[in-house]
Order: sequence, then structure tokens, then C-alpha cells
Amino acid sequence: MSSGRSLISILGVISFLEIHCQVRRLVKPRDVMGHCLFNRKVVIIIQSVLDFVPNGAEIGVGLNLFKDDYHLFFIPGNRFVFFDDEIFYAGIGGHLEDNETLIECAHREAWEEIGGKIELKSSSRTIYLPGEANKSLEEINVSDEIKPFALYEMVHLEGTPKQGDIYHIIIFRAELKEEPTEFKKDEISCLLGLTDNQVIKSIDREPTIQKLIDEGALIIGNTEDINLKNRVYPIGTAKAIAVILNKLKINGLPWKN
Repeated sequence: MSSGRSLISILGVISFLEIHCQVRRLVKPRDVMGHCLFNRKVVIIIQSVLDFVPNGAEIGVGLNLFKDDYHLFFIPGNRFVFFDDEIFYAGIGGHLEDNETLIECAHREAWEEIGGKIELKSSSRTIYLPGEANKSLEEINVSDEIKPFALYEMVHLEGTPKQGDIYHIIIFRAELKEEPTEFKKDEISCLLGLTDNQVIKSIDREPTIQKLIDEGALIIGNTEDINLKNRVYPIGTAKAIAVILNKLKINGLPWKN
């Protein structure tokens, strides 16, 4: 091989490494698609949803948990204090631990929080939901064996220790295979099962638990541990799922997996 061609090969390798390092640090997936780096047209293959998350970022896993036709969320236990007869509901999930895979984290969180076995389901699409308000959804291409339902950038609220920082939640669809028999009452009162339409409507209203039950919602657990007159609203993963389904439906896109 001539010295000139050798130099070109070396420069090509260096450029690839530089591009790869930049991609690993990208925050917004749209910066990956159809662009030029170093004045060269490049093709970048994303191997995992984690390639859309910056190095050193705060990462967690959330579950779009379902049973039959219901999305399942948890209503918190008695260690949480609420006012004005309001209470949140949220998705099962938590932070990714060191040396833990996303799949391992999903199963661990499900077992720790509700004591139930789950089966992860590959999603037909992976949606990116940015933390900035009023930003549009984007579909991202990933080659994970079990494709996540969404990558959600949750911004820590003002007044919290990490206010303004982004918590990257990777949401998987998961089927509840074994119903929990009891919950840690200080952490979880029960599971709330909502229909597709109830999930979509949740971003615009705060119905009482009794109202949801009258509309066909499902309760897994003991209703004696909750006040059915409490108004409920979604946070975290539950809110992200509601926003995604709502926007997909409004735009006439398939919103059922």
C-alpha cells in the first residue's frame, strides 16, 4: 500500500473515532440523523437506545406495564403526604444501577416495587420525548433486541436537589405475568389500571379514583388503603405515556402497539 493511501486510511479511522465519540455525547437524537460532520457525509449506525444518552447522564428505566387492556400504574403508600385531596400515580421503575443492563433494571424494579413477574415486549417503534415543553415527538431507530417504547427526558422540578437537570428514562412495554399478592403499604397502596382513553385524557383532567372506577378502571390491591374521593394525576413515566399516546392519536399515527 502506498504511503498516500496509508495516510488516507489512518485519517479515516481517526475521523470515525471522532464522530463516534461525538455521537455518544449527543443529547438530542435529531442531531444524529441526516447530517454532516467535519464536512463529510457520514452514515451513523445507532446500536442501542443508550447511544442517544450523553455519557455520565442520570438514567432510569420505567415500565409501560399492562394487563389485558389496562395500563398499570401505582398509587403511592402512606409515607407520602398529600394535600387538597390530590394524589399522584406513577409508573413502576427506578434508577439504573452500576454494571446493570436496562433489562436487568426493569425486572429488578418490578420485583422490588410490586413483587410481580413481568415479560418485556419489544415495541413496534421507539419514541423520543424531549423535556422541553411543546416539543414534538420524534421516532428514533434503535437495534436493541427488546426495543424500548420511549426515551423520555424528565426535567427535575424547581426546588428539588437536581432542579433543571435531565433524568433520562427509558420506557419499556411490559406485561404483568403474575399479580402481586400484597404491597409494602408505606410505598404502594395499590395498582391502578387505566384504559387507553383514560390515559390519554389524564393530561387534561384530575378525576377522582371513584370516577375512574365508574368509567371502567381496574384496581389491583385493597381499596381500603386509598380514599376513592381523592383526585389523581400522572407524574414521571405515567405522564410521559399519556403525552405520547395523546400526540400520536392527534396526529393520526398508530398509537396502539
